[in-house]
Amino acid sequence: MPRDIGRAPSAKRPKIARYRSMTVAWHGSIDPRFDPVAALTELANSMGLVIKDRVGKGRVILRIDTPESSPEGRKTASKLLKQGLADLLRDAKSDPKLAEAIRRLAERHKNGEDVGRELVTAFERQAVDKKGPTRP
Repeated sequence: MPRDIGRAPSAKRPKIARYRSMTVAWHGSIDPRFDPVAALTELANSMGLVIKDRVGKGRVILRIDTPESSPEGRKTASKLLKQGLADLLRDAKSDPKLAEAIRRLAERHKNGEDVGRELVTAFERQAVDKKGPTRP
């Protein structure tokens, strides 16, 4: 069947492998003390990695992530970032100096400048202002 005129052919993007996989099979007659799932789980835990396991029909699937790459870690960081940004914007409504500083950062960001470090400084300044200076 001919292609419709003006319709571009689909370009498949190459998939980036984020996870390496491994299959381990062992015979049922092997001593039950031989448990590769428990050994791998213990090793990953000792390294501070996040393990998620799924049990299926006669198989166990382990997904091992770093705390930063795990979905739970990303959700927590995202939630904290959203809350911090909401607090910063709420404070900016009542503080004209803070509002002006955020406006200048937004303009610089639009011009292609990296303002991430200064935004973090603004977050930290806001946290100190809310709690008051810390005492040694």
